[in-house]
Amino acid sequence: MGKWNGFILDYCPSREKFIVVLHRGAADDMTATNFYQYPWQTEAGYVSSSADYPEYEIVSAKGYAEWLFTENFQTVWDLTTCRWYENMHCTDEAEDRISYWLSLRDGVVNYINKDDITPNNDRLFGYQWDNAGIARMAGSVFINDGTGLGKTRSALAVLDNNFRMGPNIIVCPNNAIPVWKSELEKFWGAGVCDYIVIEGKKKEREAQLLHVDDVDFVIISYSTLITHIGCDHWVDNLARDKKELDDIKWNSVIVDESHRIKNPKAARTRCCWRLAKEAKYRIALTATPMTIDPQDLWAQLRFLSPREFPHITHFRRRFLDMEKGFHGGLECKGWNENGQENYEAVMGWRTTRRKFEDRKVSAALAHMTVPEEAPLLIQNIELGSQQKRAYNRMVKHLVSIDEDGQMLVAKNVAERYVRLRQIANGKPVLNDRDEVVGLNMPSNKVPALKQIIEDADCKIVVFAEHSKVVGLMYRELSDCIFDRPFHVITGDTKTVMREHIIKEFQEGPERDVLICTTGTMSESVSLTSAGLVVFAQEPASSREMIQCRGRVRRIGSTIVVPAVALRSEGTVEVSLAGKVENKLKYLSDYLANGEKAFADLLLGKE
Repeated sequence: MGKWNGFILDYCPSREKFIVVLHRGAADDMTATNFYQYPWQTEAGYVSSSADYPEYEIVSAKGYAEWLFTENFQTVWDLTTCRWYENMHCTDEAEDRISYWLSLRDGVVNYINKDDITPNNDRLFGYQWDNAGIARMAGSVFINDGTGLGKTRSALAVLDNNFRMGPNIIVCPNNAIPVWKSELEKFWGAGVCDYIVIEGKKKEREAQLLHVDDVDFVIISYSTLITHIGCDHWVDNLARDKKELDDIKWNSVIVDESHRIKNPKAARTRCCWRLAKEAKYRIALTATPMTIDPQDLWAQLRFLSPREFPHITHFRRRFLDMEKGFHGGLECKGWNENGQENYEAVMGWRTTRRKFEDRKVSAALAHMTVPEEAPLLIQNIELGSQQKRAYNRMVKHLVSIDEDGQMLVAKNVAERYVRLRQIANGKPVLNDRDEVVGLNMPSNKVPALKQIIEDADCKIVVFAEHSKVVGLMYRELSDCIFDRPFHVITGDTKTVMREHIIKEFQEGPERDVLICTTGTMSESVSLTSAGLVVFAQEPASSREMIQCRGRVRRIGSTIVVPAVALRSEGTVEVSLAGKVENKLKYLSDYLANGEKAFADLLLGKE
């Protein structure tokens, strides 16, 4: 390891000085350290010695560790990548001291304002700064940290003070825009960085786009992005005309929930590629980079490093086991013989896949109570007699006629699958065009859920994949339970109302019940006040399952939150759960191997 250009800043009241800690010989050779982007650079140039800036005292890392227990240090915080304590020459004693230092960290310096080095009140953990070092070396970083570990701030830490080098753009789901606005203000302080959100009607957006070059950050949703940027064509897709954002050279492009660009044929994927074409930094964030198989990774990697991953054919040949499918196309069977090992050699060092249990995360959160993730408990629910008859008819004949003469028809096998999932939860209600518009006559899941709610003395989140199931559960439960406030959120809930409901649930009475769809609540939401999670209908997506479970286990959580799944016996819900578990295996292997690859990198193994 050579000289380390990073540092730590501390304040020692007994010395009335700020302590600048530099790695190894950098403390003896100040001119070797670039202070250009840091707050105490004077207008005259670099700080070449402590005499140039008397309120700072420069010490070595070893000296700082020795002082830690003998001096009266008031606060400690990390300013940039703290990789020096991972040096394999460090003794166990030194690592213990640094772990203790990590546990004391109390915030982050507002280092953007060069005249004010007062730390922000909001916490930033040391592992979040590691991304900055990766980005400086590679120009991109793939943040696959688990839900609840602060990926948003990790992405902002990548930019450090470099966000002033040009306009930066954040592409995210529409419901994540308020989160990014809040984090920008908290991270650097209100008024320090300027941002603009591209939203509203066409004329409003056109007016906002005129000021893109005047602000530090632009925030835009995926759906809005595709209307304001052109992109190259894909097979069977038309090229999009040149638009307002085409000619802007971005300092950084941040793509939040990057699993949304896993489909290379999707317009939003190609628009993100175009957006990042000449960007200096590319940052992708997702806790679920793959939801089906490793092929999901390619489009995201094409965004991060287009020269390295230009074609999916090359990616398949290098890493994947592909076979000719039943219908003539290619199907991915997983990694090829050395595929995952080769992938880790290429991408492992620039990908973060942290979990709450990781050593560095545990050290950083040592002063906090981080609960374990509770196992998913399965409660099997028996179908009622009418449900069984309707279900079996649909399985055999693709047609089901109930006692009232109502005919439910599935036009094909795919539609039958949907109808079977509906019947497993209630009786479908049809309109004049034989379209399912809702559910009534609920299954035995409702009495089971009613019993769970009545027995639990805490806030409860109830998830269901389909809005019709959410509506059914909300109507039935609110009609029979009167001593609890009920809230409901579906895809039709407006953003403002959604934020209001979430805030009311988080801050309201201790016995609130929130019933919501998995798709609308699986991203950029904290539900840490919940004491129980119930899946009235499990999602078909492994990504949504992981994300929903992660809503209640985040930094700041204090209790273990049990999770219960209500599963109709002998139905497609059972086989569906098995398929989701198989999909989760790919992701868990990817995360586990990534952790091993990173450890091997630190140890210098080939």
